[in-house]
Amino acid sequence: MPAVIFDLDGTLADNRKLVWKSWNLILHALTGNPRTFSLEEVKSAMGLPMGEIVKRLFIPRFGEGQGRAYGEKAMLYEVDYIAEKGAHPIRGVTGMLRRLHGKYRLYIVSNCQKGYIEAFLSSTGTAPFFEGHVSWGESPRSKGENIALLMKKEGIVKALYVGDTSLDQESASFAGIPFVHASYGFGKVEGALYEASRPSEVPAIAKEVLGK
Repeated sequence: MPAVIFDLDGTLADNRKLVWKSWNLILHALTGNPRTFSLEEVKSAMGLPMGEIVKRLFIPRFGEGQGRAYGEKAMLYEVDYIAEKGAHPIRGVTGMLRRLHGKYRLYIVSNCQKGYIEAFLSSTGTAPFFEGHVSWGESPRSKGENIALLMKKEGIVKALYVGDTSLDQESASFAGIPFVHASYGFGKVEGALYEASRPSEVPAIAKEVLGK
């Protein structure tokens, strides 16, 4: 059975405000500052590997050692906060997954920290749709490498990757599979062969590319 592999933030979920609130809450507890980061700063970092987010946002604000320590605490608290408050699936995502489930093997590969995918799946009730997932926190490699490793581990021969950024496009190319641009998401992509302007369009594209 062919597979559809998804990015998470901007493709399946919009957790930007949850992440922003969680970071400022934990940093307020640590520093006394009630608003360390703006929502725009958090938005600018979504989709990047956790190590890159720490370099881009936390280290310039707090210095090398403390920045890394605060970044680690913020990432851990973020997972607990989203698990408690509930992730925000993008409108139409649950229906899309329901239509794909049973026809394709479904997976998630994301640059997020360990536990973030699990928090999304458990809080949204979408865990039964997926056969597996890989996060940067579990496997600190490039997204392209993690897609390729997942395919090898799961014995996936035919697949496509759905994502919303140029990094997702590059990652799919690295893994040697077609890319579907989720243009309803956060990022901008040029030259994508396949494009979904809303989640409900993904099943038709999957059928065109993978069959079934």
